[in-house]
Amino acid sequence: MTTSGALTTLSGSFCSHGTSPRPTLAASSHGPSVSRLKRGRSPTAEDVALLRKEALRAASRAELAVAGGHGQWIWRVGEDLEYPVGALARSAVELLTTAEELSRLRECASETCQWLFLDRSKSRTRRWCDMRDCGNRAKARRFYERTTRAKRRARS
Repeated sequence: MTTSGALTTLSGSFCSHGTSPRPTLAASSHGPSVSRLKRGRSPTAEDVALLRKEALRAASRAELAVAGGHGQWIWRVGEDLEYPVGALARSAVELLTTAEELSRLRECASETCQWLFLDRSKSRTRRWCDMRDCGNRAKARRFYERTTRAKRRARS
């Protein structure tokens, strides 16, 4: 995926989170890569090359700065149009190099969402990327369906 292709994918995801029809996991932009990782398989050479390229591009534009005079080092990255891709690449590198975190990688259970999240719940049973968005929508839909069925039965 090119940088512009990644940005198009990102902008579409941010603008339509949880509101557009969800492609199957295999058809989504991250589907094949995520499926491989979730099954404990290595990423493809193409995935590694793309991630390496984007991570190096982001790192080459970043500068090290001291935060608040407390001796804490931070990455300060420009906020141009490529910033989201660089931030995602850096996050992906951190995720892929931490086996514990990788085992917690999940895809949102909502039928209209493609987002990934880290399930940090104690029981590892989190289903939605965000309870306020996708989780609430799913629970409201189930409630509506239950009450509609109950009303139909009462009329019969």
